[in-house]
Amino acid sequence: MVLRIPTWIALLLLGGGTAIAQTPSTQGGESTSTSVDSLWQLDMDPVVVTATRAERRADEVAVPVSVLGQQEIEAQGAARMTDLLASQPGLTINNDHGSGLQMRGLGADYTLILVDGEPIIGRTAGTLDLDRLTTANVERVEIVRGPTSSLYGSEALAGVVNLITETPDAPLGGQVRTRYGTHGTVDVSAQLDGEQGPWQGSVFVDRYRTGGYDLAPGTLSPTRPGYVDYTAQARGQYEANSSTTLSLRGRLASQAQDYAVGISADGTQDEIRHTQQNERLDWNGTAEIEQQLGAGWRLTGTLYGAGYHTDQSLRRVSDGTICSESALDQYHGEAEAVLRGALGENHLLTVGAGTTVETIDADRKMGRRIGGFGFVQDEWSPLASLDVTGSLRLDGNSDYASRLSPKLAVRYAPFDRVSFHASVGSGYKAPAFRQLYLNFTNPQAGYSVFGITEVQRGLRQFEEQGQIDTFFRDPSALGEPLSPETSWAFNAGVTASLWGDTTLRLDAYHNEVDNLIDAEAVARKTNGQSVFTYLNRNEVFTRGVEARITLRPAPRLRLQLGYDYLEAKDRQVLEQLRDGDIYRREDGRDVQVAPSEYAGLPGRAPHSGTAQLRYRYAPLGVTAHVQGTLRGRAAYADLDGNGIVDADREYLEARTLWDATLSKTFRDDYTLRVGGENLLGYTNPRRVPSIPGQEWFVELEAQF
Repeated sequence: MVLRIPTWIALLLLGGGTAIAQTPSTQGGESTSTSVDSLWQLDMDPVVVTATRAERRADEVAVPVSVLGQQEIEAQGAARMTDLLASQPGLTINNDHGSGLQMRGLGADYTLILVDGEPIIGRTAGTLDLDRLTTANVERVEIVRGPTSSLYGSEALAGVVNLITETPDAPLGGQVRTRYGTHGTVDVSAQLDGEQGPWQGSVFVDRYRTGGYDLAPGTLSPTRPGYVDYTAQARGQYEANSSTTLSLRGRLASQAQDYAVGISADGTQDEIRHTQQNERLDWNGTAEIEQQLGAGWRLTGTLYGAGYHTDQSLRRVSDGTICSESALDQYHGEAEAVLRGALGENHLLTVGAGTTVETIDADRKMGRRIGGFGFVQDEWSPLASLDVTGSLRLDGNSDYASRLSPKLAVRYAPFDRVSFHASVGSGYKAPAFRQLYLNFTNPQAGYSVFGITEVQRGLRQFEEQGQIDTFFRDPSALGEPLSPETSWAFNAGVTASLWGDTTLRLDAYHNEVDNLIDAEAVARKTNGQSVFTYLNRNEVFTRGVEARITLRPAPRLRLQLGYDYLEAKDRQVLEQLRDGDIYRREDGRDVQVAPSEYAGLPGRAPHSGTAQLRYRYAPLGVTAHVQGTLRGRAAYADLDGNGIVDADREYLEARTLWDATLSKTFRDDYTLRVGGENLLGYTNPRRVPSIPGQEWFVELEAQF
C-alpha cells in the first residue's frame, strides 16, 4: 500500500525544527528561487509559517498570504519598514498617528507586528511606528490579511506582519551597507554571521540619522524633526544533538531627538521658542528550546520579554523653565509551549498554551495585567484537492472575562490552475493600557494623544499653555469608560493561472466590529496638528474587494497590478442618516445630509491601486524597479461639527506617488543603488505632513 502524504506534512517531517521559515540558499548574492509576493505567480512558491504557525507552501494556505523576499526588498531600495510596506497592495500607511499600518479598513491597532515570530511592543494611538524597524537585516516579510486572532490573540484582528531576519548560510560572512539621501539622511549598517558545526550566530548593528524637513518655513517648529536611531540585534543557535536545538535572540533600539518648538502666548500670533527633547529605548529577548519527539512530533518552549521606555520634556529657552514632561515604561513577558505533529495521513495538529504579564507606568498611572491562553489548530486534508483548517483560542485576563476566538478556513482546488478559498473567524479585544493611560506628543509630527483617563487633564494643560486653537468636541464630555470590542470576519476568493505565467487573485471580505475603539481628533493645536483620544464607535463594518494580477510579458520583465475597493462605515451613523437626524450648514441654512454623502471612517480611501514594474538582466547584474501607488479621495476630518465627513472640504484629495530604483552589482560582492521617491513631488503640508516631496538616495553594499 502506498501512503499519500500531503506536502505540508512532508515539510513538517523534513523541515527540521525552526519556528521561522528559511529562504532558499543563495550563491553569489542570487537566490536560487524567486521569493516575492506569493499572491503573484512565483517561480517557486515559498514556505510560510505565519498563517498557520506551521510550515506550509504559500499556494496551499487557505487565507490571503503574501511574502516579500530579499530580492524584492533590495530591488525597492527601502531603508525602513514604512518604505517597504507603503507600496504593497491592500496596505495603507496611516501617518496621522505615526507610520502605522492599516489593513482592510481596520486601523493600525488591529495589525500585529512580529519580528522573528515575537510581538514588538510600544504603540501610540494604537500605532506601532514602522519607522522604528530597519530592513537592512530582514530576509523576508510574511503578510497575512484577515483575522488571525485564533492563533495570535487580540492584536491580530486585521492581520499579521512577520519580519524574519537573516540566518547564516556560510561558515563566516557578512555585509556592510551605507546610504545617503535627501534631508541629510545617513544609514550605516553592518552584519557578521556564520556557522560552525552545531553553532550558528549573527550580530547586526545599524545607525539611521535624518535631519528632518520643514514644509512651513514660517514657523519655528519643523514639519518633521530630525532624529538619530540605533538598532542592534544578535542571535545564536546550538544543536545539542539531532533532536534538541537551543536558540537565543535579542534586539536593542534607541532614538534621540532635540528640536525647536514655537508656542503662541496668550492667544497671540507671537511664538515663544521652546526646546522639545525626546528619548526612546526598546528591547526584546527570546530564549527557545526545540525538541524532536519522534514520529513527526516536536515540542517548542519559548520565553520572551520586551520593554519600551520613553522620556519627553518641553523647556522654555528664555528662562529654562520645564513646561511639561512625561515618561512611559511598558513591559511584556510571555512563556509559551507549542506541540506540533501529524495525526495519521491527513491531519497536522498544533496545540499551544502560555501565560503573559504586562505592566505599564505612565506619569503616575500604573497598570498590571496577567493573562493566560491556549489554542488548538487542526489542518485536515481529506482529499488531494481539499484542505480544511480549524483553529480555536481561549484568552483569559485579569481585566476582563475569558473569550473564545474561533476560525475556519477552507481551500478547494478542483483544477491544477484554479483554487477557491474561504474563511470565517471571530476576534475579541479589550482596551489596551495606552488607550487608558497614554500621555504622548509625537516628537516628529507634533500631534498629541491622550488615553481616556488623561484626556481632560491633558487638554486643560494645553489650553493653559496657549497650545489649543480649536476644540472639535466639548472637553467636559470626554473621559467615559471604554467598552471592549468584538468582531466577526469573512473572506472568500479565487486564484487562477490564466495563461502562461499570468496569475489572477480575487478576494472579497467583510468585517463586523462592535464597540470599535478608535482614535479621534478632539482638538487642533496652534501648530496645525491634532490632539487625539480614544472613543467607542457603536457598530462598524469594513468590506471590500482585492484584485491582484501578475504578467510576465518577457523573461526578464514582471508587471504586478493591484486594485482595492474599500467601504468602512459606522452603522449608528447610517441609521441616523436614514432617520434624517444629521444636518450640515450651507449658505446660512441647515441641509439634511443624505446617506450617500457619508464618506465613512476617516483615513480610508474607497479606491486605491498599485503598480510595480521590475526588469532584471542577470548577466550585467542590473535591476530596475518602478512602482506607483494611487490613493483615492479619502475622508479627512469633521470640520463643520456634525460628527461625520460629508463635505468636499473635509476630504483629502487623491494622490499618486511614483518611486524608482536602479541597482548594479559588481563582481557578485558589491552593489550600487540609486533611487528616487515621490518623483512627481506631491505635498500637502497641512493634511499629509509625512510626505516631504521628492527624495533621492544613493547606497553602496559590500558582501564578504
